[in-house]
Amino acid sequence: MSKILDRSDRAPGGSNTFIGDKIGFGALGSDFVDSEDDVFLVISLQSGNVYDSLVDSIKAVGDKPIVLINPPSQGETTSIAGSFESCFHFRLLYPPGASFFPILGALSQSGPQQPYVVLKNEEKHEIYKTAAAFDSMPTSEELVKAVND
Repeated sequence: MSKILDRSDRAPGGSNTFIGDKIGFGALGSDFVDSEDDVFLVISLQSGNVYDSLVDSIKAVGDKPIVLINPPSQGETTSIAGSFESCFHFRLLYPPGASFFPILGALSQSGPQQPYVVLKNEEKHEIYKTAAAFDSMPTSEELVKAVND
């Protein structure tokens, strides 16, 4: 992932720098936290035991924003991921027992404090229409009802 981010053009003219800021790459742990950094982006915590290093990083970061992309779904690190507020969400909805097809709809949250919106694939041709909206993550039963009504 760092190779892709490093090669991307992030400013007009392809100068490969953020306008007025920089992107630094490192690892987990307080040794990699720079006081000049504004935001910390942690991508794919899936491999190995990163719990101690992640806790160390969070303590060193303090009150600055931390974004977890693809947080762990098992192990002790899930307790940390569970303490974060979800600010963006997207997932496709399938019938029970199906994988990847047919797509019944999608669940989306477009930003912090935004509603969770259920989009229904009504035409079966990837045309999605709003079926329901919720202030918090809907239950499985609410999702089923929204895509089946």
